[in-house]
Amino acid sequence: MITVVLLPGMDGTGMLFADFEAELGSAVSIRRFSFPNDRALSYAALESWLEGQLPQAQPYVLLGESFSGPLAISLAAKRPPGLKGVILCCSFAQSPMPPARRLAGLVKWMPLPVLPGEFVLFSGFPDAQRRVAFRRALGESTAAILAARLAEVLRVDVRAKLARMSVPLFYLRGKRDWLIPRKEADRIARLHQATTIHDIDAPHMLLQMAPQMAAKAVLRFVGTLNQSN
Repeated sequence: MITVVLLPGMDGTGMLFADFEAELGSAVSIRRFSFPNDRALSYAALESWLEGQLPQAQPYVLLGESFSGPLAISLAAKRPPGLKGVILCCSFAQSPMPPARRLAGLVKWMPLPVLPGEFVLFSGFPDAQRRVAFRRALGESTAAILAARLAEVLRVDVRAKLARMSVPLFYLRGKRDWLIPRKEADRIARLHQATTIHDIDAPHMLLQMAPQMAAKAVLRFVGTLNQSN
């Protein structure tokens, strides 16, 4: 059985995967990571922290949600044993906000992180319950840690690593994602030919707002990996 390794978005907690995990059911094994919330870690530090904790004795896929997409790419570029595929959800290989890159060094010094508003993340979907869950997850980290993660996003560029990946890539793209431009998925596909893009009618918070459709798509992708072995 393939293990789906879940790497969380900006909140870093993994708490927001709950509904998606429930929809995946018992068809796959699930390993959910939560990032350390007592200190700010760069992408490089998070990569080192994760590397020794990945499955060793069974096949697995990496799912990088939003912030964690570059992490999944960087780990996959090392071609670890057992890795069968990568899934990116509303994510990127290079900062999706090029004009703001010059602010990367300043963001971490701001008293509060400049995070996209809920209206943008949920694309106006009036879902109070999920918004409360989102705020609760963000509350698990300090403002300084969230700001440091945002600074990492503003300067990240793992396009060269993407080109070194040897496993299939499955990209979940939200049709109503107001944060990550649609062209980001197309750019990734140009750099990594073994890429499949799957559009879902959902906002940036795709796994939270459309967990059933996302789970079905992921299970189909995992099924193709099983057939290829």
